[in-house]
Amino acid sequence: MDQKKSKIILSIIVAIICVMTLVFLGRTMPGAQRSETRLPKLGSEPVYVTLTDGEAITRTYSNPAETLEVSSIEVLLLNIDDKTASDGKDKELAILVQNASGEQVAEVSADILAMTSGEWYKMPASFVIEKGETYSFIITATGCDPYFMEVNGYEPGISLGFDVITDKSVTYGEAFYFSIPLVILIALLVICYLLCPSAFDRLKAGDGALKFFSPIFMVLLFITLCLKIYQASYVDGVYISADSDGYMREAVNLAAGNGFSYEGIAGYKSHFANWPIIYPAMIALVMVITGMNAYLASKIVAMIVIAATFAVLYVVYKDKAWIYSLAFTNIGFITMCYYTWSEIPFVLFLLLFSICFSRIIKDNAPAKRDYIFLALTGIMAFLTRYFGIYLWFMVGPYWIYLLVKMFREKDEGLKKAYKGKLIGIFTAGCSFVIVAFSYLLMNKKLNGYPTGVSRGTWWDDYVTLTDDLFKSLVTEVFNVFLVDVPEVINSLSVRISALFVFLVIGLIIYCVTIAKKKDTLNLVLIINAAAYYLIFIVVRYRSSMDTFYFRFFAPATVLLVMGLIGIFIDNGIDKKRLRAFAILAAGVVIVSLVGLTDKAEKWSSEQKAYDILTGTWDHQYAEIPNKSVIIWNSMDYRSTWYRPDVYSGELLGDDTWESLAARYSASSNICIKKEDAKVLIDSGDYDESILGRFKEAIASSGDEDKYIVISLE
Repeated sequence: MDQKKSKIILSIIVAIICVMTLVFLGRTMPGAQRSETRLPKLGSEPVYVTLTDGEAITRTYSNPAETLEVSSIEVLLLNIDDKTASDGKDKELAILVQNASGEQVAEVSADILAMTSGEWYKMPASFVIEKGETYSFIITATGCDPYFMEVNGYEPGISLGFDVITDKSVTYGEAFYFSIPLVILIALLVICYLLCPSAFDRLKAGDGALKFFSPIFMVLLFITLCLKIYQASYVDGVYISADSDGYMREAVNLAAGNGFSYEGIAGYKSHFANWPIIYPAMIALVMVITGMNAYLASKIVAMIVIAATFAVLYVVYKDKAWIYSLAFTNIGFITMCYYTWSEIPFVLFLLLFSICFSRIIKDNAPAKRDYIFLALTGIMAFLTRYFGIYLWFMVGPYWIYLLVKMFREKDEGLKKAYKGKLIGIFTAGCSFVIVAFSYLLMNKKLNGYPTGVSRGTWWDDYVTLTDDLFKSLVTEVFNVFLVDVPEVINSLSVRISALFVFLVIGLIIYCVTIAKKKDTLNLVLIINAAAYYLIFIVVRYRSSMDTFYFRFFAPATVLLVMGLIGIFIDNGIDKKRLRAFAILAAGVVIVSLVGLTDKAEKWSSEQKAYDILTGTWDHQYAEIPNKSVIIWNSMDYRSTWYRPDVYSGELLGDDTWESLAARYSASSNICIKKEDAKVLIDSGDYDESILGRFKEAIASSGDEDKYIVISLE
C-alpha cells in the first residue's frame, strides 16, 4: 500500500471517529434536565407596587409556550431597609399559587428580614405550570409595607420570577462547552494535514494566510461588535443621555420632514444648533429606509459606521488591517456605541482626514483629489461635531513649515512642489472656512447662537476638574486593554494618578522617538490624537460642559492606538509572533461570538429593556393627548424624542388665559399636574382666568387622573 492510499484511509478513519464522537456528544445525559432562571428585566426608572401590611394583592401569569417545573420563586423587594428591620416586628412574605379553577398549587413563605433590598431572593417551591394555563399568585406581606418594582410588558407585571426545570434534556455536547466545534475543528485540521501538508508549510513559511485572515477576522469582529451593541444597549439596557435625546428628537423631526426644526412635530418653530446636523441626518435616513424607531436606528448607524471604518482600514492596510481593527475594541468606544452620540461617525471622519493629510505630506506632488478629500473630510468632521475645527490647528503648523521651507529652498523643482502643496492646502482650508462660517452664521441668524447655546465659562472647581482629568486619562489607558481600572489604581491619590499618566506619555514619546521606521500615516494619527487631547483639555477649562470622562477622549485614544500599532508593527513585531497573536485574537473573537450568538437565540422570546422603558413612558404619557403642552413638564428628560408632539411650557406670573393660550396656540391642549394646579388655586397668585380653567378641569377629571387637560381648540 503506497503512502497516498494510507493517508486517505487514515483520513477516513479520522472522519469516522469524528462522526462517532459527534453522535455521542448528541446523546442525552441520563437524569440531566435543563434549568433556567426566568426573571424580568427591570427598568432604570422605577415604578413601585406597594404591599400594604396584611392586605393581599393578586397577580396572574399565563404560560402558553411550554410546561415549566418551578423549583423556586424569586422576588425582589424594596423598602425593607434597616429601619424596617429594627422595629422588632416579625416580617413575612407569603405567596399562594392557584390554578384557573381556584385550586391551590403551591404555598411558600419567607422571612423578609432575610432579604436584601433591591436584590433577588429565592423562595424554594415545587409545582408545575402547565402549558397554556393561567395561574394566580396571591401575595401578602405582614409586619411591613414592602414594594415590588412594576414591570411593563411582563406577567405578572412585578419583580417576581421563577427558577424552572424545563422538559428539555441536556446532551453531552451541551454539558462540555465547545466540545462539538472543537471535535470538528481537530478532525478537519488532521484530515487537511494528511491530505494536503503543503498548505501547512505555506502557512508556516509565508504571509499568504494573512491575506485571507484579515478580512475574515474583521468580519467576525464586526459581527461580534454588532451583537454586543444590540445585546447591551437594546436587550439588556437602554443608554440615553440628554445629548442622545436631543439627537433623536431632531432625527425624528428630520424623518417627518421638518428639517432643522427639532420641535416641528409639536408645532413650534425652532432651529437645531446645539450640535451639527450630520449625525441626526444619518439616524433619520436609517429611520426612513427601515421604519425603525430613532433609538434602534442610532444603533444601526453605529454598526454601519464600524463597517465603513473597517473597510477603510482594509483598503489602507490590506493584510495587516485586522490588527488595526483591534483599536475599536476599546471599552470607551464600545460604550459610546451604546449611547446615541456623534463621536462614533466623528472617529471615522478623523481617520479619513488623517489618511488624506498623510498622503499630502508624503507625496511630493499630491493629486488634486487629496486636497478635495482633505476639505471634504474636514467639513464632514465639523458637521458631525463642532470640535472638528481642531483638525486645522494640526494642519496650520505644517502649512507654515512648508512656507518657511519654500522661501529657504533654492532648488526650483522643490520650490515649485512646496508652492503646489501650499496652494492646495490653502484652498482646502478656505473651502472649510467658507462652509463652517456659513453654517455658524445660519445658526446665529435662526437660533441666536452660532452653536445653539452660550459657550461661555461657568464657575468650576478647577482642583476637582483637574482631578477628573487625570482619573479620566488613567481610565483611557485601561480601556485600551479592555479592562476596568483596578481598585488599587483607582484608589490612588490624584498626584500618583498624574504621575502614572506622565509616565505613560513619556513611554509613548520614547517608543515613537526611538522607532527606526516611521510611516507618515502612523505619525499623523499620533499627532492628531495629541492635538485632540491638548486642544480639548484647553477648551474644557475655558467653556461650560460636562467634566472630563471617557466620551471626551475615546476618539483620540482610538487614533493614538492605531498609530502606535503601526509603529510597533513596522519596528518590532516579527512575522512569527504576529501570526501567534493573530491566532490568539481570533480565538478570543470566536469565543465571544459564540457566546453572543447563544444569547441572540433568545432575543425573540426575551423581554427587552427598551420595551420596558418605553412601556414606562407610555404609562407616564397615558393621560397626555396628542400635540399637548405640559406646564412645568416633569416627564423623563430622555423621552422627548419618544413623544415629539409634546411641548414643555411654563406659566408666568403675569399670564392671563389669553396670553397663555396665545403662546401655546400651536398645541391642541394644555396639561398640568392636578396637584400643581391645586397648589396654584390655593395660593391665588395667578390670574383668575387661569385658575378658573384649572378649577373646571379638576372638577371634570377622574379621581385617579394625575393631569388635568384643557383643550385649546
